[in-house]
Amino acid sequence: MPARRDSLVNVNANLAAHAGLWLDSYLSERDAKAVARKRLQQEAKAAMARAGAVYERGFARWKASLEPSHLVKVFETTGRFVTGMGDGGVLETGLTLQHTYGTPVIPGSTIKGVCSHYFVTEVESRIEGDKAEAHKFRRLVFGTQKYRGMITFEDAWMLPASLPQALQLDVMTPHEIAYYRGKGAPTGQGDPKPISFLSVQGRFLVAVACENSGELGATLAGEAMKLIERALGDWGAGGKTRAGYGRMKAI
Repeated sequence: MPARRDSLVNVNANLAAHAGLWLDSYLSERDAKAVARKRLQQEAKAAMARAGAVYERGFARWKASLEPSHLVKVFETTGRFVTGMGDGGVLETGLTLQHTYGTPVIPGSTIKGVCSHYFVTEVESRIEGDKAEAHKFRRLVFGTQKYRGMITFEDAWMLPASLPQALQLDVMTPHEIAYYRGKGAPTGQGDPKPISFLSVQGRFLVAVACENSGELGATLAGEAMKLIERALGDWGAGGKTRAGYGRMKAI
C-alpha cells in the first residue's frame, strides 16, 4: 500500500481525462481532509472538460445506434442533479458516471423508476371511478411481475457541449451528525458539518422506444415521453430531490 501511494506522486493531474477513474482511485493524501477533497474534486472537474474529443465520438456512435423508432428529446437541468452519492470511491460521497468515459449519465432504470412512481402517485391515484385504462397503460409501459413492459428507457447521455461545465462543486451542511450515526435523537442544536460533493448540470439526450413498431408503439412511446417530462419537471430524479435537486425541463 505505501508503494502504491508513493507512486501517486508521479501522476500528473493535468493529463487526466477520466473523471470517474480519478474519483474512484486517486487521493494523494492518507485521509480525505477538506483541502485534499476539494483539490480532488477540482481535478475531476478539469478531467471532465478534457474528455470532450473522445466522448463526442462515443456519443455520436451511441446516438447513431438508436433505431428510427426511438423517440428522443433533450432535457436540461434547471438546477443541479446528483445520483449515486452512496457509491464507493475515495471520498465519502459518490457520483454516478459512465464507466467508459467517466461522464455524467442518467441510468434508464432511474428514469423508469421515477416515472412509474410518478404515474401511480400523481396520475392513477387521482382517477375517480374505473381505473382499468390506467392499469392497462401501466402494465404496457412499465410491466408487472407477470408481464414485461413494452417501453425501453435508454440511459440518458449528456450532450458533449455540456461537458466543460458538467461538474459543479457543491456543499451540504448536516447538523445532526450524532443522530445520523445512531447516537440519540435529533435535538436541532447540533453544529453543522460542511461536506463538499460534486453535482451535475447540463443537457441530456433522453430516448425511449417501444417493442411494438406499429401505431400502438408510437402512441405508447409518445405517452411515455410526456410522462418523463412531467416527472422530471415536477419531481426530479436522483438524490436530494426534496432539496430541489434533479429537476429538468424539455427544450
